[in-house]
Amino acid sequence: MKMFNKTATRVAVATVASVAMLLPLAACGSNSAGDSGKTSISFYSYFKKDQIGAVVEGFSKANPDVKIDVQYGQDPQQYVQTLQTRLAGSGAPTIF
Repeated sequence: MKMFNKTATRVAVATVASVAMLLPLAACGSNSAGDSGKTSISFYSYFKKDQIGAVVEGFSKANPDVKIDVQYGQDPQQYVQTLQTRLAGSGAPTIF
């Protein structure tokens, strides 16, 4: 039971941290003519959709003027490798 509490605490902290990062960075995205003036940001999440999807949905509802392109987690090694490749190239996500 102690392990569950530790894991639940980590997920909760990560979720709060993600929300805290999303709010100020919403203005950092680029505008696209096809989005009717919406700010677009990309979010590459380490977590799976069932772990952080509600946070993304809540942010989208609270910020209808922001379009989020979300890609959800993979296994840890593949996530890190994909992120490093994107950071080295020109495809870095706005938030990761």
